[in-house]
Amino acid sequence: MTEMIILASLAARTTFMEVVPSDESRTLAFAAGLEAGGVCLGEPAKGVVLLKKGASSQGPLEDDDEGIWKNNEVIRQYTIELLSNYPQEIQEMAKNADINSLSFTHLRYRTPWDLLVGNFSRGTVTVAGDAMHIMGPFLGQGGSAALEDAVVLARNMATTGLNDRVGAAFNEFVRQRRIRVVRLSLQAYLIGMLLGSSRLEKIIWIILLKLLFPNQESHMDYDCGGL
Repeated sequence: MTEMIILASLAARTTFMEVVPSDESRTLAFAAGLEAGGVCLGEPAKGVVLLKKGASSQGPLEDDDEGIWKNNEVIRQYTIELLSNYPQEIQEMAKNADINSLSFTHLRYRTPWDLLVGNFSRGTVTVAGDAMHIMGPFLGQGGSAALEDAVVLARNMATTGLNDRVGAAFNEFVRQRRIRVVRLSLQAYLIGMLLGSSRLEKIIWIILLKLLFPNQESHMDYDCGGL
């Protein structure tokens, strides 16, 4: 279910409409790929308002709206408009948000087929971890894959050296990691598609998982080698 893959998130300090215990989180609302809610921090009526955008949602947090990301007040106003059909409590948290504390995070989700053909190094620059292969949370392997990246990258840099051949080390790093991260991303994608699918669609996803990943623990049974 691509709605579960977070592409962008907003967070800001706010005040709640009513006094609530400091250990109580407000109920999250979820619709059209957008999840909104608040979390209490310390003081009973103080907390953080959160907004997360999934891969299928449409609205002001789209990739081509770069100008919005640089203006906190515009972001808040667009967010208030975006939440117009949400519970009043959620809307008030957005309206009361402190724009000076606003934090915007934008992520680029790469599909498995993007990972298969994408270019992740150029000259003396490369990417790793989520910058290379952010994926759905359905396998719990995102952090592990990033650690594997670190080991493989360090090994290649140590072997090749850091002088004129650092570009070659990065290219080899990408080559060694590509199939591993494609498989992880594809497995997570197929498992995620099981959520919210029709019965027929679930059968299709299950068949693909059985064919492509007969060993259901293969994502854990992996050795990236030593340093």
